[in-house]
Amino acid sequence: MNLRTILLLGLIAGAVAGVMAYLITYNEYQHHFKGRRVVIESLKSAAVAFLFFLALTIVLCLLLEPTPSRPAAAVSPALLNKSLIFLNPPIRSNQHPPVIFIA
Repeated sequence: MNLRTILLLGLIAGAVAGVMAYLITYNEYQHHFKGRRVVIESLKSAAVAFLFFLALTIVLCLLLEPTPSRPAAAVSPALLNKSLIFLNPPIRSNQHPPVIFIA
């Protein structure tokens, strides 16, 4: 990937994280602060989240980019199956499947 693509991915991830952090902290800080302080504190949280996810995306893109000494390798199906079972263990016959509530 070239630097422009990496920066674009980082900006997108950072912007999404910043907006989400702003909305969450603004909603929570309304209960604790009054006036402009709510907006200022929420913007601080959004800036921190933006910078963190921008840096995280750039570092991950650079670390995971294939190089001549480290070519890209396909994920083996056995490893993929093991990871999926780890993330979602099989349900025993006497258990009920998990229920997901969407509000």
